[in-house]
Amino acid sequence: MSKRFLLSALIGVGWFSLVLGQEYFPKNDGVKTPKNNYTAFTNATIHVSPEKVLQNATLLIQKDKVIAVGNAVTIPKNTVTVNLAGKSIYPSFIDAFSDFGVTKPKRAAGGGRSAQYDASREGYYWNDHIMPENSAISKFKYDAKKAKELQKAGFGTVNTHIHDGIARGTGLLVALNSEGSDGERILDDQSAQYFSFNKSVAKRQSYPTSLMGAMALLRQMYHDASWYAKGNSNTRDRSLEALNANSKLVQIFEAGDKGHVLRADGIGDAFGIQYTLLAGGDEYENIEDIKGTNARLIVPLNFPDPYDVSNPYQAGYIALKDMRHWNQAPTNPKVLAENGVTFSFTLHQLKSPSKFKEQLIKAIRYGLSNEKALAALTTVPAQILGKENQLGTLDPGKQANFLITSGELFEKNTTLYENWVQGRKYVINDLGQKDIRGEYDLVAGGITYKWSVTGEASKPKSEIKRDTLKYKSKFSFKEDWLELSFTNPEGEERHRMTARVSPDEDDIRGRLILPNGIESSFNARKTAAADSTKKDNGEMSSPEVVPMTYPNVGYGY
Repeated sequence: MSKRFLLSALIGVGWFSLVLGQEYFPKNDGVKTPKNNYTAFTNATIHVSPEKVLQNATLLIQKDKVIAVGNAVTIPKNTVTVNLAGKSIYPSFIDAFSDFGVTKPKRAAGGGRSAQYDASREGYYWNDHIMPENSAISKFKYDAKKAKELQKAGFGTVNTHIHDGIARGTGLLVALNSEGSDGERILDDQSAQYFSFNKSVAKRQSYPTSLMGAMALLRQMYHDASWYAKGNSNTRDRSLEALNANSKLVQIFEAGDKGHVLRADGIGDAFGIQYTLLAGGDEYENIEDIKGTNARLIVPLNFPDPYDVSNPYQAGYIALKDMRHWNQAPTNPKVLAENGVTFSFTLHQLKSPSKFKEQLIKAIRYGLSNEKALAALTTVPAQILGKENQLGTLDPGKQANFLITSGELFEKNTTLYENWVQGRKYVINDLGQKDIRGEYDLVAGGITYKWSVTGEASKPKSEIKRDTLKYKSKFSFKEDWLELSFTNPEGEERHRMTARVSPDEDDIRGRLILPNGIESSFNARKTAAADSTKKDNGEMSSPEVVPMTYPNVGYGY
């Protein structure tokens, strides 16, 4: 073999080893000019926190931070100004109990008839369902598609973890900044330590086989951890080492109902641990004991769907306790607030993030105040995670995570325009589209009709009447172009209209095609602005809630 060939081979092997050994590949895209410009949002109603609201105020941000907020903010020269007259700004929401971006564990394959009694791992705890050494960061991959769904629901930050096992390891706090890198959006790679009463789906070890067994295993785990910390073991146990190392983190326990909340809190009390507890939505049934735990709760808003009782034979199979829970569950947040229980909201167990606003408005309709609702989505989860100095409000120095809306956040017809995360804009609906909602006198073909435009500013609805006669109409409004058609109740005599809506005028004028095909023009003169206080009959009426009984089932008293 020639010396030249040998030298080339050695260089090739060395380069290949270097590539395999390199863990981080920097981007060499040239020198980038940092974006240091300011952005000022002026003339807005700004909800700095649940308790602090400023009218006609300015929010000034730079990069990912809030610089100033108030009624007399000095705007620097190199500032992009956005006029938000008539609009509102709120802090983006925080979910303290999520599985965002974390790979779900695969269910273990069956092992035949024989049960597995021993652990499958060496060097770890003797029970496979105890896995405090796990970390969400090791299984995390940012999911831009899912992030978009969460942004549309108003969320800017999520606290995610591996939803598997009795001791689950540590979680991860992530900003939903799809344009950034993991280095920017990962706020804490050890945000909390997690527990539950549920075994791992990825492990086959039989024990524990009951709730009582899971509780006993948790107690044994803590006793073993204390014993191990005193140096009594001759061998290493990576699980107990991780459990002890993470003992100073926030401790979050997935309980899941009022009974499990009390059981989990009892275990924590026995070992000097105050868990933050994932609730189940039925805490109102046992509120005095729940209050006595002094625990902070993370509350899902998965209220039961109404039962179909149209068939009397099927209705007979619905238990009274289930009907009562359907009726009373929406009062749970109000009852918690009235009794001084600290709680945040989560998307956990909700079928889709798009259902969140509907459920939240329902909780408010059943008595929860707007202030408490906003706190449960902003300041409280920030406090639970120990990040109140970074998140939860729009005070100077905190992350520029905020929502721009058409008005009151918790109104049904309020439009969410933009969700800013770490100072980056994510468009939900076009902020530039004019709000044309209101009452009009529509003149078409020499006849005057009453035209009402209602619904959300981004998704308006149309209703056309003449005296008491209601006409069938189709309506669309996008990028300042309006298309409207209507027919009489018999579906005849179709009028078709098209117009470009002027941003500076309330009246709308455009082209009209009459039922006979003749082209003409129409004019819609605005007679009244949209009534933001007007609500559907179902929203105006106070919901009827049946009284509690003890027990809260049939034949309770």
